[in-house]
Amino acid sequence: MKEKYKYYIDVLNVISCLSVVILHTNNAFWKFSYESYWISANFIECIFYFAVPVFFMITGVTTIDYREKYGTRVFLKKRIQKSLIPFVLWSMIATLYFAIFKRMEQDTSSVVAIIDGIINTKYVSIYWFFIGLFSLYLVIPVISLIPKEKRIKCFFYIIVTSFMFNYWIPFMSSVFPGKITYNGALKNYFGDQYIFYALCGYLIDNVAIEKRWRYCIYGAGFAGLIIHIFGTWYLSYRDGYINGMFKGYMNVPCIVYSIAIFLLIKSFIEKRKYFYKKIISFYNGSTFGVYLMHWYFIDLFLYLTKKKYYENFVYRLFGGIILFLTVGIVVKLMQKNKICRKYFLP
Repeated sequence: MKEKYKYYIDVLNVISCLSVVILHTNNAFWKFSYESYWISANFIECIFYFAVPVFFMITGVTTIDYREKYGTRVFLKKRIQKSLIPFVLWSMIATLYFAIFKRMEQDTSSVVAIIDGIINTKYVSIYWFFIGLFSLYLVIPVISLIPKEKRIKCFFYIIVTSFMFNYWIPFMSSVFPGKITYNGALKNYFGDQYIFYALCGYLIDNVAIEKRWRYCIYGAGFAGLIIHIFGTWYLSYRDGYINGMFKGYMNVPCIVYSIAIFLLIKSFIEKRKYFYKKIISFYNGSTFGVYLMHWYFIDLFLYLTKKKYYENFVYRLFGGIILFLTVGIVVKLMQKNKICRKYFLP
């Protein structure tokens, strides 16, 4: 039986990649100020914050069932070809990039220093995402051994207990300090960090969620977004620096918001496939390349303009959209070259 094509995954992939680019053109958020630009930067930051968690949820949907297609050796080989090799190559390109513009602040004097710089993403900081992704890839072969008929109940148990003990209790402990101190050893390690999102993605993909429960999730997601926006705004204005109490990809506001976005897009696209336009299909094949390359465009632009547009609203929001569309086309053109397509932009 032919597997049903999941159009919503393509849509989520493109939307999430676009959101990542906007987050990075909106990097002025991390330079706290009482000036008006920071307020809009905070809104943009919080609204598009779902991007990384959704990527990990997509990974759960697309990889956990890999044994139905091939073995673990092939799975790991594909991950190395499609993720590890491009990560290493583009990290090495970064050393040349900084050397050309004489801006390298990191040590490149030895092989050991370069390896350290790549592993710890010192050259291109946004590549931190790969390290979490590689860790998830190492766990998936074990997760996939759970019989498919038992996965839903098993994953549901892990998600619920992990949310409660790994995220909800610590969150409440930080919001209401001085009552009961959270014991960090009390957690479900099977649902720790980005494994949690991968399991959530798989569960949402394979379970028909009733409308009333979908609306409850949407409501929780909206509440998470509001808490993230106004909580960060209030606490940061109070303290004079960015207060991260409500920030973090593994923090409750982000978790409920990201899950709501994933479910919303899935439910919407499955019923309205006509929204799956050619533009989605075109850019879906270049999102990984956009992620790998867009940082260079941003850095070079701000370097050449002396950060003249760093705090400009048009640059921070619409510049990100234009950059995504432009780099996507560049990636498509580069993928026409066999070597680029195989090693640099798979």
